[in-house]
Formats: sequence, structure tokens, C-alpha cells
Amino acid sequence: MANLQQGYRNAAQQLNVPGWDQTDVHIPQLLQSYLSKDDAGRWILVFDNADDIEMWYPPEQQSGRLIDCLPRSKQGFVLSTTRDRKVALRLAEHNISTLEPLDDESAFTLMESYLEKKGLFTNDPENAKALFTQLTHLPLALAQAAAYINESGIGIADYMALLGEQEEDVIEVLNGRKRVLGTENIYTYQGMGSLAGAYRILGRLEEAEELLVQVVEWCERVLGKWNGNTSWSMSRLAEVYRDQGRMKEAEEVFVQLVEGNKRTYGNEHRWTLVAMANLAGVYRDQGRVKEAEEMWVQLAEVDKSTHGKERQWTLGAMNHLAGIYWDQGRMKEAEEVLMQLVEGNKRTYGKEHQWRLWAMAGLALVYRDQGLVQEAEDLEAEIEAVKRRLEVEDEKSEDEEMEDEESDDEEMEDEVPEDEGPENLGPEAHIETTKRGPDVEDASDNPRGTKRLRR
Repeated sequence: MANLQQGYRNAAQQLNVPGWDQTDVHIPQLLQSYLSKDDAGRWILVFDNADDIEMWYPPEQQSGRLIDCLPRSKQGFVLSTTRDRKVALRLAEHNISTLEPLDDESAFTLMESYLEKKGLFTNDPENAKALFTQLTHLPLALAQAAAYINESGIGIADYMALLGEQEEDVIEVLNGRKRVLGTENIYTYQGMGSLAGAYRILGRLEEAEELLVQVVEWCERVLGKWNGNTSWSMSRLAEVYRDQGRMKEAEEVFVQLVEGNKRTYGNEHRWTLVAMANLAGVYRDQGRVKEAEEMWVQLAEVDKSTHGKERQWTLGAMNHLAGIYWDQGRMKEAEEVLMQLVEGNKRTYGKEHQWRLWAMAGLALVYRDQGLVQEAEDLEAEIEAVKRRLEVEDEKSEDEEMEDEESDDEEMEDEVPEDEGPENLGPEAHIETTKRGPDVEDASDNPRGTKRLRR
């Protein structure tokens, strides 16, 4: 509920709704009144993970309920996501769309797009599918898993060990480290950091915070304020604060990290840039878009001058900058940045790479907001044409693979004499059957640089 109240206040601040900064004002009602007016313009209000019915209908409360504070206007609409159908029916009656979970093929594609270490999931399909099942094929859960794997460098099996059912194993390992290595050993605290990461993924934020506070205190005392392990732990703690809606505390930690990493490692070091990116995100969460914009401009310029204007990090910073321009209604500036992204991704990754297609989709939305319908439709048609072409090529590739497999099977059958069939093999012989797992083409083997899923 605290996160929701903070979200309401951030939205009211960003829209500069009169009275948003007053302590005695009911912010949801204030925002409802503002957005329900005809001159508020076009808007969409999103409630993500709206699973708690009592949040909308508090028991023994008849006035000021959140359900009664939803704005109504012909120019906007309210979108809620929930896993509880009862909540969905109460919120939207019959105006409900059911999103099916991703299938394995789509889950592999999603994970490969997020992971820094390509092939991690496609090279271990059985564990990958088990993880998809454990995370119920939810895109957000998969994206969070990819982010944690990128940060920690662990494998799929290790990640699964950190999740719910096997949490006791992680705690047992941690307790074993304490007994064998002592409470002042770095490996003990690395284990505590891993367990905190698991708690965060499971939404157990208070427990994650408690562990990370201990890890940060130990790192500062034993390793030093700006040791790499200390910086990493501080960043994880700030992210937990951010998840809890404690934006001021998250901001304070990220400001320390930016200043400390600049002094210790320099303005262009990766840890400095990561801290700046996180701080920019906190500014944006608080509706402080000007400060977020300044930070992303700095990030883009630093990386552009150091590594080139079409490096992955630079393009990512430009993408965030386009989003901030969009937030402020500065469509011409958003258009200019997105056009650079479309061309930059084309030169860096190829004209059919997903990042270029995403930039094109964003540019099409900006065109529509400016009334440039034909330009938007041209881009959307190009995106669909690329998707159809890739689907046809994938189907053709699958057919060729199936033909090759059938041909191989026929050749193997021809090579087995009639009197040496399986029923006549000796007791020491056995037949192995291999089930092919999904495979993703590596960008280095694909001249277009496009990752495509094949079965």
C-alpha cells in the first residue's frame, strides 16, 4: 500500500496537480478530480499486480476507498493487471482480457534477449524448462530472473536453488559456512547476499533488507567503503528500498555510490555509470524528470565519447532519454532520439534485430501522437513484414531440419542388418533416444545478427 501511495504522489507531482505537496490532502481523490476533467488530455492509469481485494475495498471503510477514487474520462482509461479473477471482475466487470502464459519457445526467446551470456538457457534446455515452469512462464518473473543471473553470474541450477522450495538448502549452506568459515569470512557474506537476492525475487523485501544491511556493514568495516563488494551490496540494498517505495533512502544510497565511485574509479568506470543509471531511475520514479533527463544525457555523452556513439550502453541511455522526453510530451525530441536509435541499432546489430524493431515501434507511437498517421503506418508495416519474413525462414529451417533427421534415420535403418535388429541385441546392448532441445542461432553465425528460435 505504501508503494501505491507513493506512486499516486509521484504521478500527481509529475503532472503538477495543484495541492500534490500538501500533507493533509487525499492524493488519490486529488488525482481522480484532475484526470476526470476534459482538459486533462489523454492518459492511461496502470495498476500492476492489483491482487489484494482489500486494497480496493477496505473492510469497515465506506468513504475514500481506492475503488471510488478511479478517474473517469473519455480521454483516458484505467488498466489493471491481476492474477485473481475475482479482483478482475470487481474492477472491470466483463471488460477483461486474459493473458496466457508464454510457451517454452517464447520464454527461450525472451530470456536470450535479456541475458548477457548468450546460450546459457539454450545449452541447458531441461533446467531452463523446469525454471520456466517454476516461474509459471510469467514474463516479469523471467525478466527478473535474467537480471539476477546477469548480476550474479550464476547458472540456471544455482538460481533455481535460491527459489522457494529449496530455500532451506540455501540457508543450510549459509549456516554451514558460518560454522566452518566463521561469521567474519567473505564467503559467508556472499552467501547472505545470494539469499537476500532470493528473498527479493520472492517479494520478501524486509528479510532481504535485513540481510543486506548486515552485508553492507561488514563490507564497509572489513573491506573498506569503496571496495567493489561494498559498492555491489549497497546497490542491492538501494534497489530493495526502491522496491519498497522508500525512494528518498534509495536516492541517498545511489548518490553516495555515484560520488564514491567517481572518486575511486573515475567518471567513465562501469560501476559509476551503473550507479548513475540507477539514480536516474529513482529520479524518474519520483517524478523528477528534469534531473533524470540530465543524468541520462550525461550517461549518453560519457559513454559516447569513451566507447563510441553506437555502443550498446549508449543506445540504452538514448532509449531511456526518449522515454523521458515522451513523459514530458516533448514529442519532437523523442522522435529525433528514436530515429537515431533506429539507425544506430541497424548499423550495430542489423536491420532485422529486435532492438531495432522495438525502436521502430516506439517511433511509430511518437508519430501517431503527433498526428503523423501515414509515417506510423509505414513503420508498422515494415515491422510486420520483417516478422513475417523471419517466421517463414524459421518454418523453412525447421522443415529442413526435420528432413535431415528423417534422412539420417533412414540411413541408420539401412545400415542395420535384418538379423541384428533391436530384439536380437545382446544383454549388454541398449538403445539411447535423444530428444533435441531448442536451439538459438548465435548472432556471430547469423549475418543479420537476429536471434531466431528453432526447434
